[in-house]
Amino acid sequence: MTKKISLEAARVLMGLSQQEAAEKFNVHYQTLAKWEENPKLMKYEYVEKIPSIYMVSPDAIFFWK
Repeated sequence: MTKKISLEAARVLMGLSQQEAAEKFNVHYQTLAKWEENPKLMKYEYVEKIPSIYMVSPDAIFFWK
């Protein structure tokens, strides 16, 4: 079983601030903060961007609280 990490952990591992990561997702940093608090809010179109931004599979992220 693959260990899962949070969106915040994936961002931190990439060395990105919320502002920097939000720019890569093309959203406001407060939107990213909401996703990190409750990943279920993240729409699929943004989930698809996780590998290119955080260099991890979306399967490595947990999307429940």
